[in-house]
Amino acid sequence: MNIRHILKAFTLEELMGIAIKVHVFFNLVSSKRIYRLFLQVDSIDIALYLLMCHKESKRTLDAIVYDWLLYKDDEQ
Repeated sequence: MNIRHILKAFTLEELMGIAIKVHVFFNLVSSKRIYRLFLQVDSIDIALYLLMCHKESKRTLDAIVYDWLLYKDDEQ
């Protein structure tokens, strides 16, 4: 199981609060999906980057995240 380093800096409640605030700018995705994205990529800045890619692309967020995770796994 992967250790979530983001949880060393933020509580789950704080992450949900951040997700709700980020949702204002990225309203194509629900705040719950943004919250799960924070946990999935273990980083707020990477999640924001992926959300920007999604906003400027016709691809789904899941496809973008999948490609990023695949690249990250290949990099290691």
